Amino acid sequence: MRTRTSTTRWLSPRQVADTLNIPVNRIYEAVARKEIPHKKIGRLIRIPANYLEVGDQR
Repeated sequence: MRTRTSTTRWLSPRQVADTLNIPVNRIYEAVARKEIPHKKIGRLIRIPANYLEVGDQR
């Protein structure tokens, strides 16, 4: 039986904000409006790193 391993890299809202050079508050607002794909792990919010690559194409 094969097991799948996920190689998705996850970033914090702070890391995304720093990369995009925007305030972290805007990331949290976009997450709340469900404009950014994310996962909540307990109280933590994580955004897939490939979102930044896809976001560049928009």
